[in-house]
Amino acid sequence: ELAGLGPFTISSFKDGPHAVNSQHRQNDPPDVPGEAGDARTRHLFLGSLKAPYEGTHSKKLIDFARKLQRHGFRVVVHPDWLPGFPHLHFAMGKPIFISAK
Repeated sequence: ELAGLGPFTISSFKDGPHAVNSQHRQNDPPDVPGEAGDARTRHLFLGSLKAPYEGTHSKKLIDFARKLQRHGFRVVVHPDWLPGFPHLHFAMGKPIFISAK
C-alpha cells in the first residue's frame, strides 16, 4: 500500500503501446534505459472507465502526485491533467528503467 491509496500495479515501463517519442522509450533497443513508467489508478478514478474517460481522480491521489512532483518526479495524472485512460505516469529527469527483454 502506497501513501494510504491502496496497492498500485505498475502497468508498463518500456513495454506496451505508447505515443511516438514517449518517455517510455519503447522503440529504443532493450539495453537503452527508458525514462518513465505507468501505474494503474482505476480504483481511485471517480468517473467513467469508458472513453472519453469523464471524471477525476480522488483528491488524495492528486495530492500524492503533486508531492511526487515536489520531490523531483515528472508526474502526469491521466485524464485529469492530460487526456488518456486513467493512470499515473511517472518519470525522473534521467533514464532509470531498463527493459528486461
